[in-house]
Amino acid sequence: MLLADIKPLLFRLFTIYAQGLNMIIIRIAFLVSCLSAVILLSGCTPSPPNMVTTPDIAVIPTGDFSLGGEIDYDGNKEYLPRTVTADASLGHPLILRYRYEVTYGRDSVPSAIPALNPLTIVGFPIGADTVVVTGKLEILKGGSVVKTYSAVCMLDKTRTAFSEGETLSEIRRRGLLAVRDSIEAQMYADQDMLRDIDKQLTDNKKVGKA
Repeated sequence: MLLADIKPLLFRLFTIYAQGLNMIIIRIAFLVSCLSAVILLSGCTPSPPNMVTTPDIAVIPTGDFSLGGEIDYDGNKEYLPRTVTADASLGHPLILRYRYEVTYGRDSVPSAIPALNPLTIVGFPIGADTVVVTGKLEILKGGSVVKTYSAVCMLDKTRTAFSEGETLSEIRRRGLLAVRDSIEAQMYADQDMLRDIDKQLTDNKKVGKA
């Protein structure tokens, strides 16, 4: 009779223990799933490229200063420094020549290594892209260079198994705009000197006409 009474009690205790164990397993599985999702999402989220511009000058809003002249540039106007404007008058003594150059670099990890590296699943880099943009604005008078402004922007981004990040075209645009902004800031810092040059040329032109 005593054994018959103990059996239901043992069965009930075992059932309670099994239910508690199942809850623990479910909770652990849930936590592991959440952690895995966070890791994967962090690996899939592309980060912006690293960017270093030289000279690094604070961007100054333009609009109240620009140097006029004959512009020698046939590229996208978005990348032309906004501190230069085309002068409609014929035979302007200043020529504003702008040029830029873009070079690309690509480093990749051998394809076999990422497959063997467990860190690849959490966004470990499998390669990198590098873009270098250089820009130069020359102010010429009578074939001689009066002043030169230049800037360089270096950008790099890493690639993972989950994301390529920004495209090379997007990175190139970032670099071209950064170079443009740097040259604008340099010209803005020299605006008094540049205004004097423009004023002297204007006065000489008026004297010549008189």
